[in-house]
Amino acid sequence: MDAQLKHLILSIFEDHRDGGIDCETCSQKLASLAELVAKGAKLHELLPAVEEHLQCCAECNEEYQALLSIIIAENSGLIQSSIQED
Repeated sequence: MDAQLKHLILSIFEDHRDGGIDCETCSQKLASLAELVAKGAKLHELLPAVEEHLQCCAECNEEYQALLSIIIAENSGLIQSSIQED
């Protein structure tokens, strides 16, 4: 299992043992999740609780969809990232 994915899953489960995800926690994890999904991972297989939150929270879903669209566009060369690596 990818180290980034493992860390993400463990941190979510540690923070939310009741199974619920709040907007703040969801928002903190969206960039990492969007990157993994853009690479082919299935959100419902990674974190069903986040997928459930996105289905009922329009704000978080909009943020996730925007991030995912940007990452997919960057990965396909349609846009260039403004972050320059040294």
